[in-house]
Amino acid sequence: MNTEFSGKIFKPSKQVTCEDNPVINNYYMKSNVDTLQIIQLGLSLLDT
Repeated sequence: MNTEFSGKIFKPSKQVTCEDNPVINNYYMKSNVDTLQIIQLGLSLLDT
């Protein structure tokens, strides 16, 4: 499953370096996902 959202509302301030902190990254990602509407949903089906 793949989802697309229409941008981001919550961004860390420039004083916060979030690249090395997964807790901060997860907080901002979850905040945006909970607030924004999904604009595209992709599903992959496989018949083996």
